[in-house]
Amino acid sequence: LSRQADMLSAATDKAAEQSALLREVLEDHTSRLKKASEAAIEQVSRVGETLQNQRVSLTSALTEASEKASEVGNVFSRQAETLTSASTEAENQAAIIRRNAFDSRRDMFLRASKFVIEDLNSTAIDLNRLMDSEKSQKLWSKYSKGDRGIFVRGIISDDERQARSVISTKYEDDEEFRRYVQRYLDHFEKLLSEANESDPENLLSSTFLSADVGKLHLLLARAVGRLN
Repeated sequence: LSRQADMLSAATDKAAEQSALLREVLEDHTSRLKKASEAAIEQVSRVGETLQNQRVSLTSALTEASEKASEVGNVFSRQAETLTSASTEAENQAAIIRRNAFDSRRDMFLRASKFVIEDLNSTAIDLNRLMDSEKSQKLWSKYSKGDRGIFVRGIISDDERQARSVISTKYEDDEEFRRYVQRYLDHFEKLLSEANESDPENLLSSTFLSADVGKLHLLLARAVGRLN
């Protein structure tokens, strides 16, 4: 019993020693685990702070970029409005200039056309004289009273078929008559050409063609084969 008691006592001491050793090992592991956990928590905290700072920086950068974009958009919008306004104003000014230029060109043409029409009426006097001198003498009284277009109407008032026949024959046989016919046709066609240039809507040319001088031009042109 005494030996067994000594053995038990020795076993107990050994167990106590092993228990103390195990406790030290556990305490060491616990201390290391605690330090590792604290380090991990600290690292996670630092990562969190870094992420928070980055989030704040990113939010600030996005806000600044949005403000810049909005500012740039406003600038572009103002510039677009300015350009649109300037373009509209320039177009209006160009329209006024074109209209003034057109009015001026048309007025100049109308003043010049009076001389051409006078020349056509004068040429018609010679045409009447060469076609029918007796009839031509009768028309002078009206001409002297101010009817400048009486000699033009004196030709177109005749029967058109007969007038065309007379004109065609005299155009072939009479050089002087042919010269006056060509003069009348050339001057009237030049008048039409200038009318078209001065009036793109062709109102002036239509007016001249429907007037007595235009009717005589058509009669002469058909008689001499200038028109089909």
